[in-house]
Amino acid sequence: MKNPPNSSLEFYKHLLANAYSNEIAHYYNYNVYYYLQWLKKRQLQIAQVSYKNLMDYIGYLQDVQHKSTPTINKHLRAITCYYEYLVLPNIAANVRLKGVKKHQSLFLKEQEMELLYKHYNQDASTTYFKHSNKLLLGLMIYQNLEIHDFLALRLTHLNLEKGTLYVPSGKHLKNSRTLALQAHQIIPLHQYITKHRNTKNSLKEDFLFLPQALKKSTFKQQCGLLHKELVVQAKSQGIPYQSLRQLRQSRIVLWIKHYGLRQAQYLSGHKGIYSIERYRQQDIEDLSKQIQMFHPLQ
Repeated sequence: MKNPPNSSLEFYKHLLANAYSNEIAHYYNYNVYYYLQWLKKRQLQIAQVSYKNLMDYIGYLQDVQHKSTPTINKHLRAITCYYEYLVLPNIAANVRLKGVKKHQSLFLKEQEMELLYKHYNQDASTTYFKHSNKLLLGLMIYQNLEIHDFLALRLTHLNLEKGTLYVPSGKHLKNSRTLALQAHQIIPLHQYITKHRNTKNSLKEDFLFLPQALKKSTFKQQCGLLHKELVVQAKSQGIPYQSLRQLRQSRIVLWIKHYGLRQAQYLSGHKGIYSIERYRQQDIEDLSKQIQMFHPLQ
């Protein structure tokens, strides 16, 4: 793959540092490079670009370059990231063309997730997973943890006296963070550690969850079985549960609602603010207004 243009090399490095893949970083970087070249030909400085200028650029991509709607939206996502990187008013943040069908995630309400957790019957399981299933469920629902987070947890990361859990950055390039535990999570965690945590024949006894933390495939197996149990339970409760990922996404949406984007970014561990912006929920009326406002063909 070609080296990134020198004029936006620092932006390329910034994307890599914020957990974007090399392929995406190159793609975004080239899109921004062409945007900057377009501005240069019109003697426009990035800090002075107006919404009208951005609409002109979209028209250029459509009418001169004959770019498709999905491709133009990819350009706009790259430009959005670039404005974030420069810490400038982000005129591209909510600008997307119509005509692209997006999968709409169904987010659960706080009460629905509470019901799933409260009524989950871990004793129904016949494997050693039953001692930790509800703990994992709680940490997904309340702390937004993923499999790689569980694999990174050590006993020293848990502070039951203060009611906190430290989540290390891990291999997926998320930021570390310290999260508060719910009061009803503390006693079950203590009971699991003192009574059920299996350290037999293990040389890595500092893992919080044993023995499944020794093998990622075992953790995936446990999550798969947990999901199947939740599907049955949710159906009986009339809760529109779809997946474990949905639980984590719903928590981020609730964090954004209660604490704002920046705090939600910290709590979820995302390095870039634009990584969680897609979870921001807006009511139908506001969304309708945006669609009309930001469609350049009208």
